[in-house]
Amino acid sequence: SDKFDIGRNFCTKLWNAARFAFMNLEGTECHELDIASLPPEDRWILARLSQTIRRYHDAIAKYQFSASVKILREFFWEALCDWYIELTKPRFTTPEPRASARAISPEPNDAPSPANASARAVSPKSNDTRAAASATAKQVLAFSLDQILRLFHPTIPHITERLWQTLGSVAPKRGLPGIADLNTDTLLVLAEFPPVEGYPAFDDESILDVFADLQAATRGVRELRSKCGVLPRQRVAVTIVAPEDHIESFKGEAHVVKHMAGIGTLSIVTRAARPANSASVTIGGLRIFVHDISDDQPDRTRTKTALADVEKQVVGKEKKLSNEKFVTNAKPEVVAAERTRLEELVNERDTLTAHLSELEA
Repeated sequence: SDKFDIGRNFCTKLWNAARFAFMNLEGTECHELDIASLPPEDRWILARLSQTIRRYHDAIAKYQFSASVKILREFFWEALCDWYIELTKPRFTTPEPRASARAISPEPNDAPSPANASARAVSPKSNDTRAAASATAKQVLAFSLDQILRLFHPTIPHITERLWQTLGSVAPKRGLPGIADLNTDTLLVLAEFPPVEGYPAFDDESILDVFADLQAATRGVRELRSKCGVLPRQRVAVTIVAPEDHIESFKGEAHVVKHMAGIGTLSIVTRAARPANSASVTIGGLRIFVHDISDDQPDRTRTKTALADVEKQVVGKEKKLSNEKFVTNAKPEVVAAERTRLEELVNERDTLTAHLSELEA
């Protein structure tokens, strides 16, 4: 079954991501933190973690075991690895060279390398700020990894127990005092499970909404870059049209999108006409234009061809569904599938029509 390949690939991802964390968690401290004053990426991952714990317990209570694993996988792979670790890598670079990191073996061949430990000469005040930011990132990462290993343990007990032992050696004290005081001096199989209610002190709907916009924008830009064959290292100019009530919060964290999507120049506005020769997409309520990566004339031709094809399919589906004999004699699920497909085609037609209007404006 392909599911075994999926499971193997995920366990490899878990192993490698944990190894990266271990190489950066030496000297992790465990201090009381003011959640409200943490950097946005820290508040976001903690809010997502609390949300994930509740969703996981809810799925288990309903005997939805496949859904429970999917919930954990999405948090670990997408939120923790693809976003949080990528955003905090610069914070693991401290002014002073780090002690050599411990490793676990055997090591997969594609294990990631540790964050760059070299640093330029900086002022004592700057050193203190960077050291504090690094310490906080380590503490939040150690706590998040601790919790995800506990959550995954019933599903993949052997690999999580092995990783737990190494986590205990590099970051023996981990948690958020006063909010989540953790007992880590035990085998994972005996460790306390994350609470059913999650951690209400971490809950922050506003930061979740902000990051939803940031993630949508990043996906949109990456999608357009890939579609137009733009290399990841090539910086692009981007305009994002966002709802007026999202503008200020979006601008405040715009550096996240620039970093994650390889953007050189970014404009965030409430309205804008499509720039010539730009690729565009609408995603998550945002209209995104990546400048000068497309050619309007070929795009216009492709869009007209696609629109004609979709229009032909719409006419065919409408004719089929207007046939009373078909609707009466076909199985209800077949008719429902046809109606769903017609709705999808109409939406696609509307999208292509709007795009063609922009190209011809």
